[in-house]
Amino acid sequence: MTDESNIPDNFEEAEFISDSQRQIFEKAESLVQEMLGNVTDFKSLPKSEQEKRINALNGRLCEMLGMNEEKMFSSVDNFIYDVRKNRIARYENTEVPKDLLDDLKHLVKNVIYIKAEIGGSVCSYTSKIGGNPDLPADFKWYRNNNGTPFTFVMQVNCSEIHVFDKDNIFPENGMLYFFYDFENNAWDSEDGGYAVYYYDGSLSELKPTAFPGAENPGVHYADENRTLTETPVSFFAESDLPDYEDYLNMNGKEYDITEYESTKYKILGYDSIAYSEEYFKIGGYSNIIQNSVVEEMGDDYIQLCQLSTYECNGDGCGFEFGDSGNLYLYINRNDLAEKHFDNIKLLLQCY
Repeated sequence: MTDESNIPDNFEEAEFISDSQRQIFEKAESLVQEMLGNVTDFKSLPKSEQEKRINALNGRLCEMLGMNEEKMFSSVDNFIYDVRKNRIARYENTEVPKDLLDDLKHLVKNVIYIKAEIGGSVCSYTSKIGGNPDLPADFKWYRNNNGTPFTFVMQVNCSEIHVFDKDNIFPENGMLYFFYDFENNAWDSEDGGYAVYYYDGSLSELKPTAFPGAENPGVHYADENRTLTETPVSFFAESDLPDYEDYLNMNGKEYDITEYESTKYKILGYDSIAYSEEYFKIGGYSNIIQNSVVEEMGDDYIQLCQLSTYECNGDGCGFEFGDSGNLYLYINRNDLAEKHFDNIKLLLQCY
């Protein structure tokens, strides 16, 4: 068993953190306390006042670090990514198999999580779930064999995720769009009924485009019982490791599943959201529900996006893949490098 008494509980205790980084932590912690106060009081403030204080705090942090806000967030995020990768070193002198640790060192991937900001407002050309996609004038809406238009699920402005793309594998600019045929509920690539569209032109040429035949523009019907309303999203990056079934298919080495998952969980951090189904994913590994996704997709493909069953706090909008399932979209590595998104593989798994 791993001796957890030797595992640092926070960044400050990790040996690889320099004295200058410790000083920054101390100054930042003091600044946060000064400007935001305690958590309970802060959460009781009106949202507008919370945002005002956070913006002021960001400004002070930028001054302290001598960098603009985008660079500051990028630097902090990169540092957290490095911290999570270095967590592996804590286990090298424990009873965890060295082969497993060596494998995990090489398997750590960056993942960009997508969070639905329910109730927020959406600006033009920004990333969002649902609503009317911002499309070029010559776009032809995807339809199934019955002529029913696919549901627009999400658009991602690539410039918004670039700062979180630690592995630098996704387009730096342009817009990615995701469509799905909820009428036929595709389970795999052979079923069709899905599409990923990439636009790399000027965003100023895009216009909000209503769902063909929609009686209520801005509200798209995912199925007869649910509507998909326009919802802004936010992004953040974490480290990711494969689920046990995918690990076996990627490496051919078998460890006790409890031992593997426990080690993975500790490396990613006790506060990790790697097992959460509340967020969509760009990149990273699949949260498996049934069988290995890697085995289905093949070695030449990597995860482009994982979409999960989505509900807006139970108020009737959203969509569902099978029985509370996940939709995995994979892309050939070379196609991604060339920005070709017309040969995407799909797999649906549910409970």
